[in-house]
Amino acid sequence: MIQENMTDPTDLLESYKKYDFILNVDKKKLIDDLFKGGEEGQKKTLEEIEEQVLHFDRAHYEIMTLTEDEVDFRIFRVMTKKLKNELGEQANKIKDRILEATYNYCVETVTNVNNTYAEM
Repeated sequence: MIQENMTDPTDLLESYKKYDFILNVDKKKLIDDLFKGGEEGQKKTLEEIEEQVLHFDRAHYEIMTLTEDEVDFRIFRVMTKKLKNELGEQANKIKDRILEATYNYCVETVTNVNNTYAEM
């Protein structure tokens, strides 16, 4: 997915701006929306949770393959390695938080079912 049609640094910047949503994600609110329902009051379906995990996993992959670590223009050389690594790391952190919350939800659910079964 390396961009071959970049003619100047602003094209490079625009290609990375597509992923600025990663920097604006409120992780706590996202987890609450997925597992506590947020304003709606009900947990999202497994498909919706999986969709979010895949969304951030895909974003990480696309960021890491968007450009080389150094992009040469006619006059400039832009070092993108740090940008790629930090933006990709943020996408991975969000994905990991969702997976961790999924694990915790599963453990709580199994514990509740086990306790209910033991009481019966």
